[in-house]
Amino acid sequence: MKIYNKSQFVRGLMGIGLGVAYLIRGITDRDGFQIMMFVLWGVLGIITICFSTDEDLAAQARENDEKIRRAAQKRFGKWAWPVRLFGAGLAAAGIVLILFRVSPPVCLLLIFGGMGYTLAVEHWLKGRAENVI
Repeated sequence: MKIYNKSQFVRGLMGIGLGVAYLIRGITDRDGFQIMMFVLWGVLGIITICFSTDEDLAAQARENDEKIRRAAQKRFGKWAWPVRLFGAGLAAAGIVLILFRVSPPVCLLLIFGGMGYTLAVEHWLKGRAENVI
């Protein structure tokens, strides 16, 4: 298996890791919702890993990432990477708090809030990337 897009491969592994965290928590708490979240995160992680090993899809993803990076650099300057990674930081904080058995609604709020922020910023930057060459 050859990996053509390493960042996408790592995202897939992180999705599977989050799923495993939900599985462990679901088994210990006997909570069906968390076990279902394991299945969903696992499927998403596997799909992402499959995309990272497809040469054509990986090349297209790299090209899109480069366009979005240039648009972020043009719009935010030296603050481009913190703006783009803030959502990932929130999601990572939610994952860490899951391991410390903090209230599930707080963890889910951080994870989904971080994902929502990242999706919104990336979607906005994608619209701007079409204008940047």
